[in-house]
Amino acid sequence: MGRSCQYERKKLANCLLRSDCMLIQGRSAQDCLRHKDELPVECQECWRAFHECKRRMLDMSQRFRTVPTKPETLEEEEDLLKDV
Repeated sequence: MGRSCQYERKKLANCLLRSDCMLIQGRSAQDCLRHKDELPVECQECWRAFHECKRRMLDMSQRFRTVPTKPETLEEEEDLLKDV
């Protein structure tokens, strides 16, 4: 996986770890993603952002035109890397 989607991946992972699906129901992350409609809206948005990022990497027409999403501050990036 490309480094440009690493931020979205970590954000999705953190959201899933805090969701009721994993905390209360004890499901795996993969199983939670199979039932996206049961996830909180925040996690659904994180999944969409991650999915779009991966899709943009494969889309040759936008590969060099799209600016990858990055954390706004260094502290935000460090927090994401510590959580997972």
